[in-house]
Amino acid sequence: MIGMSMDSFHTHPQHQKQVMQELTCTHRTRITIRNQVMADIVITPIMNSGNQPEGYVVMLMDVTMQAEEQKRSAQLIKELSIPILNIWDSTIALPLIGEFDRARTDQLVATVLTECTDKKIDYVLIDLSGIKEFEHQIRYQILMMTETLNLIGTKCILVGISPKLAMSIVELDRKTPIFSSAHEGLKHIIYLQTK
Repeated sequence: MIGMSMDSFHTHPQHQKQVMQELTCTHRTRITIRNQVMADIVITPIMNSGNQPEGYVVMLMDVTMQAEEQKRSAQLIKELSIPILNIWDSTIALPLIGEFDRARTDQLVATVLTECTDKKIDYVLIDLSGIKEFEHQIRYQILMMTETLNLIGTKCILVGISPKLAMSIVELDRKTPIFSSAHEGLKHIIYLQTK
């Protein structure tokens, strides 16, 4: 590569030239090469006495494995943020923990819907014991979940309701069974399956 122009490595060489001419200190960024290799690029300008770039030291470090590992870790965190537990025949439990924004709510509903249709789930126990405040986003999430699951014939049962939570939960659909513990909710499901 000695003696080759940098232009042969870029689709828009004029843009790169302008960026490099404006450098006054080390520049670091991550690039993708031909959609296959991830590399960290470090460019250090060599300045002349007039404080103008006279040349550059460019280092490319292959971080493809590291980037793939970060992607796998992000996917694992995403999966762990929606723990689905198989607890009984045609029944799953969904413990809600932490904070919920619109993106996490949409992801949660999509994941649970897929699980219910793939495994022919009849009942979903939504455990709210990890929720301290019944905020608007949680209310929206539960309403969306119960209504969406009803469309595919799956029934929601809310469990883990603390007295404080019960005070603010009154706006939910009264057709949704609510129990203070997962044990009581599961007993209800066993009763419904045997009658």
